[in-house]
Amino acid sequence: MWKQGRNILSAFVGVNQGEILDCHIKSFTGKGKVEQPFCYSNEGIIENVSDITDVKSAEEQSAGLEVQEVDSVIEVRSAEQLLEICKQVNLGDSFYYSGHYRLINDLDLKGMKWIPMGSSEREPFCGIFDGNGYAIKNVKVKGSLRDYSGFFGYLKQAVVKRLSLEGTVAGGAYTGALAGVSEDSDITSCFVSAHVYGRYYTGGFVGKNAGRIKHCYCAGKVAKRKIWII
Repeated sequence: MWKQGRNILSAFVGVNQGEILDCHIKSFTGKGKVEQPFCYSNEGIIENVSDITDVKSAEEQSAGLEVQEVDSVIEVRSAEQLLEICKQVNLGDSFYYSGHYRLINDLDLKGMKWIPMGSSEREPFCGIFDGNGYAIKNVKVKGSLRDYSGFFGYLKQAVVKRLSLEGTVAGGAYTGALAGVSEDSDITSCFVSAHVYGRYYTGGFVGKNAGRIKHCYCAGKVAKRKIWII
């Protein structure tokens, strides 16, 4: 779909093959000849989106939404615990990659290198990640040869909701602050404030969406990746 040497830069999603509903961006300042304000290539459904400067937090957006609870929720209390969970997900441990996680406070990853959770199509994240209205700050992802870059690398039949992220992400073919690729996954009421640097399909929120994104918002900067970035 992309041609060698051409960078697809979009403020929200690089390419959409799923559904994006009721989502918003704040004007981006990234540089790139093919940069589009919201989505470069749409093969799915995009409805009720806009460029705004004021938005409710993830916690406020999720207020009043019905949340279906399941057993065996793992409460995430520290950055160290989150790093261990990510490590086990990327090792392909089914207990972890299909787990149900819930933040119970804000987390700060300052000084920590974050490897995208669900690092590849072969080791995706397939569980539930409930931010519970809390934020993960100072997320820092880098890796020019990594195809799937973001807080999540590859989401497959996953659920991500009520999560706020702040940080910087640099990656390869599919790059987004929240996820490189979302396949048949549901992302709801999430907020992102990040600088994103990528190659080929790069979105401020998700690189490639083949799932459903609702009630989300992102702000920051999208730009072509350079080898010296972060």
